[in-house]
Amino acid sequence: MKCLNKKASHDTKITRLSLLSSLIDAKYLELHNLDDIAGTCNIEPAYMCRLFKRFEGETPYKYLIKLKMKHAASLLRGGNIMIKEVAKEVNFTSM
Repeated sequence: MKCLNKKASHDTKITRLSLLSSLIDAKYLELHNLDDIAGTCNIEPAYMCRLFKRFEGETPYKYLIKLKMKHAASLLRGGNIMIKEVAKEVNFTSM
């Protein structure tokens, strides 16, 4: 999927950034860092980050972490699961 191109029109960039947000929403458990996110769309991480932040108001990495935190909170509220297991489930590998 070709997500972003520096020469694309403003409307095209917005549409593609929306697709990128949707892709992150769908695959957030598989993504670990900015390179993973950029790799899903074959785009330079720095360029993607600048555009994403301009249109979404936060970096793609922060958006990804927020999704993982929401999922982790949901798992913890469900009870009967250890924090270590939750971290593994949402791919917080540094814990």
